[in-house]
Amino acid sequence: MKFEIIDAINLLVPGLIAMWIFYGLTPHPKPPHAEQVMQALIFTLLAQLFMIPVRGIFYLCGLVSTFSEWPDSGESLLAAFGGFSLGLLLSACANNDYPHSLFRRKTLTWREKGENSSAPYWTQKNSYPHEWHAVFAKDFGYATLHLADERMLHGWIKQYPDDPFNGFFYITNLSWIKSDGSESILKGTRGMLVPAKEVVLLELFEDPTSAATEDSDDANDESINTSPNKIT
Repeated sequence: MKFEIIDAINLLVPGLIAMWIFYGLTPHPKPPHAEQVMQALIFTLLAQLFMIPVRGIFYLCGLVSTFSEWPDSGESLLAAFGGFSLGLLLSACANNDYPHSLFRRKTLTWREKGENSSAPYWTQKNSYPHEWHAVFAKDFGYATLHLADERMLHGWIKQYPDDPFNGFFYITNLSWIKSDGSESILKGTRGMLVPAKEVVLLELFEDPTSAATEDSDDANDESINTSPNKIT
């Protein structure tokens, strides 16, 4: 019985290594233990498939030239390498919205037909675990944090929490936004940790002056749009 358990663990080593790499490099939360075992089995199968061409390459190299005999631990090393490589590959895909970015095409063919096409989508989902990560993966920069005490903090989001309800924002280039829309720059402050649970609303901006000038720009646009047209 003891050796059967050890053999089962050795069988799952590639999948366990792949899971360790994947959950260490991505924001995806770990599933319950029962699902982890199922994922380890699936990852082990994928790792074994991944190693088929690698074994073929080693075999062809052995036909050309022999460096040394294949060691007894060779299969274990190959399995560990396959799990490690698979974990890195899956992490890169998950962190770069792949292959969902391909499947979100407007058409069922690889030819784009524009936004007005009536062709169906393959999917509208993404590879991120939460909309939170999907937004910050593409729109990362200056923001205004509306706090629970009705204060507004503007700055560059250098670090954001994995959980939108726990953890901290790390903000640099800080300034408080006053009620009249002006900024009060925090000189000498290198950065600030803001608890995520204290943030009730988050505004993202393209540049550091957007928060302070947004109100004045809107007012100027209204004055221009509402001015009477003169016919000459």
